[in-house]
Amino acid sequence: MRYIPQITGGYADALRGTNRPPLELLPADLAKLLRTLDDFAEKISAAQMEVNTLADDTLDDAARREDADAAARAARAGKPIPAPVALPKLQARREQAARNLAAQRDAYQAVSDEAMELRGQYWTARIDSIDEATAKARAEIEAKAADLADTIEAHVRDRAVFDWLANGSYIPTAQTWPVDAIPDLERIGIGRRNSNPIPVRDIITAAAVATLD
Repeated sequence: MRYIPQITGGYADALRGTNRPPLELLPADLAKLLRTLDDFAEKISAAQMEVNTLADDTLDDAARREDADAAARAARAGKPIPAPVALPKLQARREQAARNLAAQRDAYQAVSDEAMELRGQYWTARIDSIDEATAKARAEIEAKAADLADTIEAHVRDRAVFDWLANGSYIPTAQTWPVDAIPDLERIGIGRRNSNPIPVRDIITAAAVATLD
């Protein structure tokens, strides 16, 4: 069967660019929602950066100094002491940044929910036809694998005739060791000396159709 790594993330992870098919392979309306989701992801990142930047304590100190300097200048000029401006302005920017971040996250969640619902609709629509499509693909792959195996066996038979001319040994079977198909087997101690050769036709066909299960 086809190897699929274990997925531990939630449903939202399935919608991220690294975990989903290329958008050109998806229905147009679903692809459009996912592009919108990508846009919101960038906006969330920018909004979070702004929140983090405005949370810097040094901004409070600078705002207090600015308000204190304004008050000192007014006092020196004999004018009424003005109300603080810089610190309230900073607080207002922080509140606005927090609202912006929350709004972007809410919008992202709404689009995520819509995309998941649409994805489910397309999945449901294919339930009845996917087995038939897989069977058709398997037959096509098996036929092409057989053609490839036929070509390989023909070349091996030709080489076997040459070998017989050279040394009197005629072995026309197209076969090889598992480690030739999967070199990583050597890491677990399986090589040519401790395994049996397998017909190349079997290797090609088995590997080709296994990925459909």
